Amino acid sequence: MQSTVEDTETNSTQRRYARLAGFLFLAEIILALGSGFILSHIAGSGTFAETGKRIVASEHLYRAALAIVVIVTLSSAVLAFALYATLKPVNHLLAQLALIFNLGDSFLAMVVRTCSFVRVHLYTSAQGAGCGPIAAEMLSDLMRSIAGTAEKIGGISFGLGSLL
Repeated sequence: MQSTVEDTETNSTQRRYARLAGFLFLAEIILALGSGFILSHIAGSGTFAETGKRIVASEHLYRAALAIVVIVTLSSAVLAFALYATLKPVNHLLAQLALIFNLGDSFLAMVVRTCSFVRVHLYTSAQGAGCGPIAAEMLSDLMRSIAGTAEKIGGISFGLGSLL
């Protein structure tokens, strides 16, 4: 009788974490697509000065969209734990390995988000001060390449974690 009660509690806990994982996954997709659309629409394409003018003109909306992406990134760590808790009874070691890869992706995504906030600061400071736009553009390109590299490595980590 004792094992039946424990199995029922385990199944109930698994279902609760599975529901949380499903909700977080859908919410992350919706929020990431929405904020990504806003970010790409404001930044657009063009030179550093043109992009800077567009970002400065809509700075609050741009920063809000970046903040939403940070929230999505943080919730992906919670999603990784919810998936771990759901799959732990199935295979503890594979669930743990998937958790490690997903947390690695979350960490690298935070590096990408940090680079995005640094780039916003570079755009706004170059527009406001009027001096040193070439240095700000070079630093912005550096932040973009750091973010791109972190995004690629994080994508590999995410893929491995999702595969497991």
